[in-house]
Formats: sequence, structure tokens, C-alpha cells
Amino acid sequence: MRGKSNKTAVDITRAAFERDEPGSSAALVFPTAQEELALVRFYVAKIPQLCQLFRFSEEIEATGITYLKRFYLRNTVMHHHPKNVM
Repeated sequence: MRGKSNKTAVDITRAAFERDEPGSSAALVFPTAQEELALVRFYVAKIPQLCQLFRFSEEIEATGITYLKRFYLRNTVMHHHPKNVM
């Protein structure tokens, strides 16, 4: 699922660049699904730190982690930054 959403996002973004200026997307490098997963995992690791700082319960922490992981199965970091979703 993650690979499919990544490919769709790359295609949409590339088409938007091409629509504005033909040939402009040739030099762009987009993140792969594995790179996106690494970024999401980084922010998943930040959730326990934030929950400890604000003294949230373990249930809230678990809910936040679950939400972030599920959100990025169908969405991509190219459209929604993990820091904002977190």
C-alpha cells in the first residue's frame, strides 16, 4: 500500500511540475517508499518523548503511534508532513 501511494504521489507531483513548465521535473528526485517509511519511523520514535514531556497516559501514546502509522499507509510525506500530523 505504501509503495502504491508513493508512486501515485510522485506521478501527481511530477504532472503538476510539467503542467507549469514542461521538462522541469526531469531533475527532481522524489523519496522512495522506504525513505518515507524511515521518516515516519523517526516521528513515531518522537511520540513517546512528547507524551512523557506533557505527561500523557500510555493509551494516548499508543493511539498517537497507531494513528500515525495508519495514516501513512494511504498518505505520503510528500503531501502531509509527519511533524504536522504527529
